[in-house]
Amino acid sequence: QTALLPEANTAIAQQITGEPGVGKILADLYRRNYFVTKQGQGEVYRFHPLFHEFLLQRALDTFAPAQLNALRTQAAVLLEAAGASEAAAELWRAASNWQSLEAHALKYAPALTAQARFQTLESWLRALPETVLNADGWLLYWLGACRLAFDPVQARGYLESAYERFKSQGNDRAGLMLAWCRIIDSFVYEWNDFHPVDRWIAEIERQLAEAPGFPSLEIAAQIACGMFMALMYRQPQNPKISLWAERVQAAVLRHPDARVRMVLGNQLLLYHTAWIGDLGQARLLLDAVHPPENLADTSPLAFIAWCAMEAGYHWFMAEHDDCLRAVNRGLEAAKRS
Repeated sequence: QTALLPEANTAIAQQITGEPGVGKILADLYRRNYFVTKQGQGEVYRFHPLFHEFLLQRALDTFAPAQLNALRTQAAVLLEAAGASEAAAELWRAASNWQSLEAHALKYAPALTAQARFQTLESWLRALPETVLNADGWLLYWLGACRLAFDPVQARGYLESAYERFKSQGNDRAGLMLAWCRIIDSFVYEWNDFHPVDRWIAEIERQLAEAPGFPSLEIAAQIACGMFMALMYRQPQNPKISLWAERVQAAVLRHPDARVRMVLGNQLLLYHTAWIGDLGQARLLLDAVHPPENLADTSPLAFIAWCAMEAGYHWFMAEHDDCLRAVNRGLEAAKRS
């Protein structure tokens, strides 16, 4: 039973086994060097990998499938409560407890994507049966978000499916709008054919005409950024582009999160420098964003893109030393991540 855990925390092991003396047993195995090591200062033990594998096989031979899955589920609940979310997900997957794994993935998806831990989240989502995955717009949305930095075209397929799911259900405007934003991102990431963006511009204009409000200020800012990019790269002649640029600028200036300011300001900085030559506005934007260095670790892709845009501004201004500093910050972040 304790082998179901990645490491045997005495308190959790006691709850799973119902054995009050489990701590003494593990301590005795450790003291006699019986394939058990101790982790840190507390009562946490780890089995030698071969011993661990042997015990897991014994568990398969000893317990009926339903009993083993019940133990896995119990262990997963205890591990999540202890902060071991990845270990919990693995146990729910092993137990084929799709309902719990789905809820777990949706709970941790915002934090994991914010930390750029896309592959961890994707592995949980891909473990779900296709029928479960395709039935929920949010699961499709998060899978698309995970694939965006690696395969924008594949990501767009998931995001379009998510959008259609939200649209057909008609009760999740936040999901619909976020899916639309990530679809626009997929065209910018791919940087190929922007013709299909016409359809998506018309789609969001139709949605906003039918219901002008936004579910939150955060989503309003993301829609402004998405619409601004869509117009800039596909319909630069559209007279509404300056209105959406102003909305993005307002969001950048008032948003408390430096990461969000950086993402929103990225394309706007390009617009002010290279597209319309308003270097005064570009300087104001640069000062407003000013991302801290630790964002290079927590959100590397956004940080690297911002460094590229910042370097471009300094290049336009013939500020060579500042340009090279921005370039080197971006390259260092790329190397680390």
